[in-house]
Amino acid sequence: MTENVNTESQDNLESLNNNNETERRVGAKILAIANFDTRHEDIVDSSFNKTRWRSEKLPGKNNERRNYAYLSRLEKLVEKYGNEVEKRLWAASIKDDLLVDYDNIPESYWQSKRQELRDNGLGDIELTEEYKHAIFDKERELQRESLEKWANYLGDEHSPYPLWFKIYAWDGMTKMGRYDKSKGRYATRNKTTVAPYPSPDAEVLSGVFETISRYYGNNEKEFYTEEGERNIELENVVQSGNFARIYDAIEHDITPIIEPPENPEDIHGQWIEYGIGEEDDIARAAKGTGWCVASSSVGRNYLEYGTYAQDDEQEGEWDEELDGNDWGDDDEESYSPKSKFILFHLEDPSAGKLSKNAVASIRLDPSGEVAEISGLKEGQALNDSLVDIVAEKVKTLPGGKRFLDAFTDKQELIRLDRKMQKDEDLTKEELEFIYEIKKQIHTLDTYNEYDPRIKELREKYDIKYALDAGVDAGSFMSKLTSQDIVQNLDTLNEHGAKIDIDELVSRLNGYVVYHLDTLIEHGVKIDDIISRLDSRIIADHLDTLIEHGAKIDIDELVSRLNPYVVYYLDTLIEHGAKIDNIISRLNSYDIIDHLDTLIEHGANIDDIVSWLDPWVFHNPYCRHILEEYGWRGP
Repeated sequence: MTENVNTESQDNLESLNNNNETERRVGAKILAIANFDTRHEDIVDSSFNKTRWRSEKLPGKNNERRNYAYLSRLEKLVEKYGNEVEKRLWAASIKDDLLVDYDNIPESYWQSKRQELRDNGLGDIELTEEYKHAIFDKERELQRESLEKWANYLGDEHSPYPLWFKIYAWDGMTKMGRYDKSKGRYATRNKTTVAPYPSPDAEVLSGVFETISRYYGNNEKEFYTEEGERNIELENVVQSGNFARIYDAIEHDITPIIEPPENPEDIHGQWIEYGIGEEDDIARAAKGTGWCVASSSVGRNYLEYGTYAQDDEQEGEWDEELDGNDWGDDDEESYSPKSKFILFHLEDPSAGKLSKNAVASIRLDPSGEVAEISGLKEGQALNDSLVDIVAEKVKTLPGGKRFLDAFTDKQELIRLDRKMQKDEDLTKEELEFIYEIKKQIHTLDTYNEYDPRIKELREKYDIKYALDAGVDAGSFMSKLTSQDIVQNLDTLNEHGAKIDIDELVSRLNGYVVYHLDTLIEHGVKIDDIISRLDSRIIADHLDTLIEHGAKIDIDELVSRLNPYVVYYLDTLIEHGAKIDNIISRLNSYDIIDHLDTLIEHGANIDDIVSWLDPWVFHNPYCRHILEEYGWRGP
């Protein structure tokens, strides 16, 4: 009996060792394909050389043998000292060279940050060096935290993956930047990337592991779909060894965006609430939606602070938020935000369960009131079929009433859009609505200042159509732009509108040049138009104005253009401006920068030099330029 047990235990041990051997060889192969040993030459070579000194045989070819030695050494350490040493290994992997440096942050990032602050109601904040460093410290800490999530996940004693896959996943993850919705994949991370690393997704990682193991553990190297067909596309991705590409492919298969059905009656799904501490779940639900909370750090910011700072009444709120204000003193009641994201998940008819991705979002601010509503369409507008469902939900929430007018207007625009698609006529009341004669149309979309349908409806049912349908011309006047008025001048006059032509000309400003024929036909004198125009507009449209009979004193125009005269040199000279008069209006910098143009139009180099400031002659570059055009010095 004892002999049988010992024999069985020995067989199990040999089987386990054989499995470890197979896993290690698979791992060594995939790491070689991913060029792990090339990018981490020092640590791999150290293990490889020690193995060779001990005269141990290594399986595989070329770099596979080197990776095998490295994996073998690490596995022996973990086997000997347990999970504690593996945790330390992953913690030590969070190195400073994986975090962005301040000097590498591009100017485009700071520009986008300023826009982000404006979008969140903080105005046009000047980003001083102090502010920038505060933002940098926060972004760098978010990157560190995102790496810690991977380190904690991979180092957990219950992690189901062999060591080779953990190393492969970590190495691949460190090359992944922000998710690019337009391309449906993660951007490649470089030294200028400020975004945190993507959060580990257990389901996607298990799919990556299974796919790689099945491919490299199958001698035929063939993938099959459920229908038995070979998956060539997935094979090609796996053969590349690129973790990010494989991760993208698996994630896309697991979490495809399910577009809402067009008919409201076909919508089936569920609202799910997410609060503080569930930022990663929010990020996964927002994957592919284009919402900024697809980054868990942004989601956490909204949940904790509502935007990026406390309310405007607290002095220094931006500084405090950047400094990590905990929203409360120890001896006072701590701040407890009621922020939530309430996301609508569609039922996936093919899978018979809720989709991982959300299709509509309601954000509650720290006071627990509705602050923002987002969908999947351009400008984060809601899909038409979801509007009624979201409206019903918003009605039940604190602060939801202030959005009801926007929902009503959106529903009316949807109804009118359907009439337009059927080429149906609109009533006088409907036309008054789309032209906002009696009330403003409230916008529901997050980033659309105006609902795109308004422009489309107005193009279809134009001003003439509305006037002919009985809309009062007088009511129209205060709602139309000056260009709308001048373009429909005859129609408005025919319907009794009272138009002050002189006032219209003053309102048109620079656009007046595009309507000269119409205005002149209605009795406006060209000289009156000229008298109202900025000198730069006159210079921009000099030919057009002269063609319409304008009498323009070019030299007087030159005097008015200062200091913008340099931008119109060719035009002014072509129309008879005196070159000396132009030069007299230029400063020394402009003269040097436009020396070739001035010379080409007849200026004498000695005359030009007489207008220059003394410092020019002590500047080597300026002297060189002057000498190229024949100046021989004093």
